[in-house]
Order: sequence, then C-alpha cells, then structure tokens
Amino acid sequence: MKKRAIALFIVVTLMFLTSSWRIYDIVSDVDLSAASSQMSYKLTVTSPRGNIYDRNLRKLVSQQSRYLAAVPSNLATLNEIDSKLGDYAKVAREALKSGKPTVIEAVSDFSAEQSVLFSIPIRYSDNQLASHIIGYTDGSGHGVAGIECAFDKLLTCEDDVTVTYTVDANGRALSGVEPTVSGTTDIKTGVVLTLDSSIQRITEQAARSIKRGAVVVMNAKSGEILALASRPDYSPLNLTDALKSDESPFINRAFSAYNVGSVFKILVAAAAVDSGIGKSAINICNGNVQIGTNTFNCHNLSGHGAVDMTAALANSCNPYFINLASRVGAKDILSLCKKLRFDEKKSFADRLFAVSGVLPSEEKLSSQPAALANFSFGQGELLLTPIDVAVMTAMVANGGYRVSPRLVSGIMLADGSVSEYMSESPQRVISANAADTVAEMMTAVISSGTGSSAAPTHLSAGGKTATAEAGYKSNGQSVNQCWFSGFYPHENPEYVITVLAENGISGSKTAAPVFKSVCDGIYELYYS
Repeated sequence: MKKRAIALFIVVTLMFLTSSWRIYDIVSDVDLSAASSQMSYKLTVTSPRGNIYDRNLRKLVSQQSRYLAAVPSNLATLNEIDSKLGDYAKVAREALKSGKPTVIEAVSDFSAEQSVLFSIPIRYSDNQLASHIIGYTDGSGHGVAGIECAFDKLLTCEDDVTVTYTVDANGRALSGVEPTVSGTTDIKTGVVLTLDSSIQRITEQAARSIKRGAVVVMNAKSGEILALASRPDYSPLNLTDALKSDESPFINRAFSAYNVGSVFKILVAAAAVDSGIGKSAINICNGNVQIGTNTFNCHNLSGHGAVDMTAALANSCNPYFINLASRVGAKDILSLCKKLRFDEKKSFADRLFAVSGVLPSEEKLSSQPAALANFSFGQGELLLTPIDVAVMTAMVANGGYRVSPRLVSGIMLADGSVSEYMSESPQRVISANAADTVAEMMTAVISSGTGSSAAPTHLSAGGKTATAEAGYKSNGQSVNQCWFSGFYPHENPEYVITVLAENGISGSKTAAPVFKSVCDGIYELYYS
C-alpha cells in the first residue's frame, strides 16, 4: 500500500512539473516577444533622393553635403559633443535630454561610442545652376516643378536611411551593443539631362545683363539643349522671396511665347530660296511700303535703295521682306512654320514643356495683304518661344533639318549604366542649298549689318537681330521684345544661341552682346 502511494505521488509530481514547465515556456515566449519589440528603437536619419546629372554625368544637385550623427545619450557622446560641435553643442545636448538615441548635426571628425556618422547631400546650392529646369521639392521632399516634378517617382527612393538601437525599458541604448544601419546615402539612380554644366554656367553669367528674358544654347545638329537660362532667376533655397517678387521669377521665359519681329526673316528667306528665288533678287527700298491704307516703314526711313536678299537681311529691311513674302506666298511660308512645329507645344517630359507658338491662318494671310506684310517681318499675330526660334535657327545651321529639342538624355540606373530617353531623328524640311545660302547671308548680319555687336572675339558666326513691338506700353513707353538668334562657329556650326530680352533697347544693343559673351565662353571651353 505504501509503495502504491509513493508511486502515485511521483506520477502526480511529474505531471505538475510538466504542466508548470509548459506554462512557463508559453509565458516566457510571450514575455520575450514583447520585450524584443520594446528593446528596438529605430531612428530615421534621412530620406535620400535620386540625382540629376548633366550630359557629362556631373551632378547638378547634391553637390555639397553636411554631417548628421545618430547618437545615444551617454557620457561618451556628451564629451564628444562638447569637444567637437562648438555652436551645435547646445542644440545637441537639448536633443538628448529624453535619454533616447537621436540624430544631431555633426562634423566630419565626430566619433563616439555607438554613434554613426553620415554625410548627407544638400539638395541645392546657394547659386543653383539651371533652377528653372531642375525645379524644386516641397517640405516632404517631393518634386513640385521642373525635372524634380516630372521625374518625382523615379527620384523618390523607397528606403530611408535608418539606425536601430537596442534599448532598455526606458529607451536608453544598451552599452556595448552596436546599432544596426539600414539604407544608404550613396544614390546613383537619377535623370541625365542634355545640359552641359560648364556651358550652363557661362550662359547664366552672360544672361545677368538681361533683367527679364531667356537664353537658349542648343546643339545645332541634334536639338539637345546644352544650356537654358531664364531671367530673373530664383533660388530653390529661398522660394519665399521669389513668391513675393513682382518680376515673376518662377516663369520659365524660354518656354513662353513672344512677339518675334525680324528674326522671323530667317524663315522667310529660307522659304524663298527653297522655292527657287535667288539671293541676288533685287528690290528697291524707298523707306516705306504702302499696302491699301496701311503704311509699313523701314527702320531706315530714308530707304536702303536697291538691295539684294543678303543686304536686306543684314540691314533688316522690312520693305524687301514684305515684297519677298508676297512672291513666296502665305501657303509656303506657313507650311515651313508647321514643318518646324511652331503650332505645337514642345514636350520634354511629363508636365515639362514649352507652350505652342501662335500662327495666323492661311485664309487671313491670303485675303489680307497687310496681314501678310506684318507676318513677313515677324509682327502681327505671330508668337514664338525662344525654343521655337532656336529650332528655326538650327534648321539653317545644320543644312536644312528640323530638330526636336531635347532636355532629357537618359535615365541613370542603379548599376551606373544609362538608358536612353525618348528621342526623334532630325527631319529634312528645306534643301541643303537653301540652308547654306541663308547661313551665308546670316554671317553678313554680323560682319556688316545690324548684328555687329554679336561678333565673337574668336572665329566667326551668323545670326539675326530683332526688335519686336509687343503691342502694349509700360510706364507710358512702348514695350519691345529684343532678340538675337545665331549659330557658332560659322564653319561647321555646332551651337545655336538664342537670346530674348523683354523690354530691352534693341536686338543689337541688348541681345546681341549676350550672344557674343556665350560664344566667347564656349571658345575658351572647347576651342582654345
């Protein structure tokens, strides 16, 4: 009986111990799981963003950096803060008062136990290049304008840079346990633009003489935009001042349409030569032309006398081009305008485009001789953007082809390779003879005509001036849109440079010197 009682006691005891151990095991699992979630403390250091590169893969953003450090609250950290951070020390100490790990502003040689130092790209610089093209981001880091907006999805990185600490119940980092870092600030992916940052810098410097306007530098053969400056400029670091400005600095004037005036004579001359009218065709300029009840004056009121097409272009003779447009006809001139796609907006990327130009109707030009007369020297209803005028000039410089203007060259992938962005091959729109003939005439504009102030210091160039009436007044004075558009160098032109100055003095005095400055800068870069 006694043996049976002992055996029963042992069985009951084993059952109790087994049950107790199982309960302990279950409870322990729950407690450990809960403790594990409480013992990790994650800090977000930064949300990185993809890069924007120029054609030579030089960064246009994130060229400078600052230092941030993820740090625990301990004596070693406080000593390093006092030793290294100077002006940052007070703020850093304040941030650590909670006792939990935090992120502080730091310096390049900051080093403390369990701290992690990061070099963080600063998105924009004080003198940010190409701000109208690059655009800017909002407070959450998403693109609002320009390339930043058009490629926001691509430029937004999925993973933040984080540091995870092992902490006690009070959130203090456990001594001797190194934190875990996730993510990287070294981002390769991004957008590759056609811009040349060296030419962009030269162009922005030259454009400073213009209060309001734009300068476009384009590859004559491919249509790639190498530089684009819009004035006035703005700083992505100080958007508040730009918003308050009466000069509307956010407007990209290179993408806006204006009265073009006599630069349009380039196209009229091209259409004429392409239709078989020789450059030696003579017309008599007496200082004005009477069409119905309308009198159209030449800027030389005493007249140029007998002039051929070269002299008429060089001296910007309105009566000659009124007669020439009448001979060519509205249909052929408008046809060339449409081949150059003046009546279409120029899209560079999603939500990034130059507006369409404005063309008068063929019916109006054919039925109203005065409207055709105005059209012949770029007045009346005609409006074009600086991009359109650059495309027109490129047609002459490249032997007769329409180029599609481009701003985006490709997409930089994570492995460092570049995939090409959409592009369109040049299309012939006039004969090579017509293009070469007009190009020769345009060199006379600079060598002996109204564009002498555009003459580069080195090598020769061709171009055309314009002083277009805007049709309204400012402070009681008629507003003129001043232009110079040309190619450089004369032999085998590589660059088209188009300058617009809102409400300037004249094309020769306001716009042409900017052309010269850009040419001289390009020469020093690539020809000297």
